Amino acid sequence: MSAGLFDCKPCAIGDEMVILFQGITAEMGQTVQIVENPKHPYVQELIASIPAPNPRRKWTTEIKLPPEDVMRFGNPNSCRFYPRCPNRMARCLNAQPPLYKIDTADHEAACFLYEPQGKA
Repeated sequence: MSAGLFDCKPCAIGDEMVILFQGITAEMGQTVQIVENPKHPYVQELIASIPAPNPRRKWTTEIKLPPEDVMRFGNPNSCRFYPRCPNRMARCLNAQPPLYKIDTADHEAACFLYEPQGKA
């Protein structure tokens, strides 16, 4: 069974997941692999943003997003996550990275960080 996610609730129902960012696959693979070891920078931030439940403590974290024009970067050929990526590279402005295989045959992430050596 496959499930996409926005708030990680589907993690409990699917063996596999596909995480999209602005309609493009950022990462896909076994749910446990992705949740325990996310590879794409967007998925890393998404998983890190899940608050640990603590009924005795009020959640006071303020979420600040970049302006809408920054989030919707205009170049359709560039990586969609470029404006917010902590690992962005110049080449990310010129191409949307394909899905690269990571760790196992069924774990993939669309990030040039995982491009096989010698292919750059």
